[in-house]
Amino acid sequence: MKEADANEPTLVAAQAPLVVTQAPPATAAKPQHRQKPNFTRLVAGLTGANAVLVFTSLITGPLQARSLGPSGRGDLAAILVPLTILPTLLDLGLTAYIVRARARGEPRNVLLGSLVPLSLAFSLVGVAAAFPLAHLIANGRGIVQTGITVGLLMSPIWVISLTAQGIPWGEERWRLLTFVRIAAPVVTALSMIVLYTVDSLTVASAFVVFIGASLISTAPLVAVMARSGRWQFKRDTMREGTRFGAKAWLGSLFNATDARLDQLLMAGLVSPRELGLYAVAVNVASFPNSFIGAIATAINPRVAQGNNELVKRSCRVSVLLITFATIAMAVVVPIMIRVLFGSAFNGAILLTWVLLVSTISGTVSAALLSALSASGHPGAAARTQMFVLAPTVIALVVLLPSTGALGAAVIATASSLTKFCALLSQALRILGGRARDYLVIQRSDLRSVALAVRSRR
Repeated sequence: MKEADANEPTLVAAQAPLVVTQAPPATAAKPQHRQKPNFTRLVAGLTGANAVLVFTSLITGPLQARSLGPSGRGDLAAILVPLTILPTLLDLGLTAYIVRARARGEPRNVLLGSLVPLSLAFSLVGVAAAFPLAHLIANGRGIVQTGITVGLLMSPIWVISLTAQGIPWGEERWRLLTFVRIAAPVVTALSMIVLYTVDSLTVASAFVVFIGASLISTAPLVAVMARSGRWQFKRDTMREGTRFGAKAWLGSLFNATDARLDQLLMAGLVSPRELGLYAVAVNVASFPNSFIGAIATAINPRVAQGNNELVKRSCRVSVLLITFATIAMAVVVPIMIRVLFGSAFNGAILLTWVLLVSTISGTVSAALLSALSASGHPGAAARTQMFVLAPTVIALVVLLPSTGALGAAVIATASSLTKFCALLSQALRILGGRARDYLVIQRSDLRSVALAVRSRR
């Protein structure tokens, strides 16, 4: 599970002109051939980028907690959670299709020209829902209502930019993709330090920083879209993207709701203080995953090209590393929360321990979900998860008013474990192998990791 923290903006933007033509330029149809780095070293590099995210969260999280207190931190979460879920909800799986299609050689200009108009159309749903949804979630809190309204009115920017991320991802342009993902958190961390120093860190100023940093991170995507040649619309690409995307979207929808649905519902069902404690717990519990989660990103383009064995090795290594990281985190949680966030957040310690149980299963689930979608079976991943979503929503709605944050943590953990079992079952059926092939480390895996570490030295 991940928190939609102000240091973790997923809102990035891109805009480009659309030109409909009958045929692409000769050069546009040629996919870019890039030399692929060693996979283990690639994951190590992406993990280093994720470490930057962890470092920024260690800055912004405590500063927000100490300046805003549990209630103010809850109000900030009530604003950011809907906005970070929004792009995934309205993208309708188009990003997943673009990653797979671009990795298999589909021209940029055809993908953008055929799918960005759809992305724009879907994003208008967020604009239409801005005022009623903000009123529903805010529950009379003026700053929350204003923040959600402003963010939803900017839906076209967030959704189109998420769709555009599929281009560099499918091309394995990892430096560009890494910049897009870490630029906003770094800018946010620097801004938070300044605001905290001048005693101006409020819910409103934190929200403004979140929006501004998200916009700054869009520059590379704007360049990618502008340099993709004359955009070409193809009905076949639009139809195929819609069919594939709709299936992939169900899995992405579950992932987004599984990660933040509890906080979204808590915004209207529990006190701001409870939500503030829970937001901090989710933030801390996600630290171990930040060092391992890069695997899910790295395997997608290569599985799209037919490398299914990579999935098994990736899952095995993930299980080993995330288990040790989670145990270490559990030991230091009491000291970490008291020192970084202050005694007002002591109530988050137990919540963090409960949520750490789901960290291991959540990390492997992310890799399996990415692999199933990239291998051409997004519907299989989605179907196995959907039966978990309904009981999770029902349990949260029924139990949150009486159990509060602790109930949310228990339900979220149970949901994560169930999702992992369902995805592993589908992976065994579609990608082959035995359960131990995905879960039990092998000597060859350890040798690969050791070689990668030595080579980076």
